[in-house]
Amino acid sequence: MPDEERLDPSAQIIVAGARRLAKLSRHIEVHPAHLLLAFLKRPRIERELRSLTNRRGMASFIDILLRSEPKHDGPIRDELKPLSKEVDSLIARAESRSAQRTSQQPAASEDDLFVVLIQAKDRIVDQVLRQYEVDEVLLLWKFDPNAARV
Repeated sequence: MPDEERLDPSAQIIVAGARRLAKLSRHIEVHPAHLLLAFLKRPRIERELRSLTNRRGMASFIDILLRSEPKHDGPIRDELKPLSKEVDSLIARAESRSAQRTSQQPAASEDDLFVVLIQAKDRIVDQVLRQYEVDEVLLLWKFDPNAARV
């Protein structure tokens, strides 16, 4: 199981934001699409995504797609939402990306987490990128030119 403490502060903020979004939407766990929504709240990432599509309303579209995810029936509790297996895997992959760049075992960055999220081909994330005609290779290149290689 990945250790969220091995994420740098900016990546930890993304995961915390995704947890809040999952809680507000009453979802049982944090889905990769919650991460994408949290990333959209970051000006730099939102700006890069906007530069690759003429369409607006990506966050609303993600919300619509997330409606099919399991939800709590009862009252919303203050507990942290658990991460899905997919999100755990993304964090582990981000940690691995970070470790490959340097031998000092630095914390995985926000960019590491974003790149693995895009590469993961999650059903909802992939559908959003296709719907909004985002060039994934160009998007990856903006965050890590090496990640965009085919």
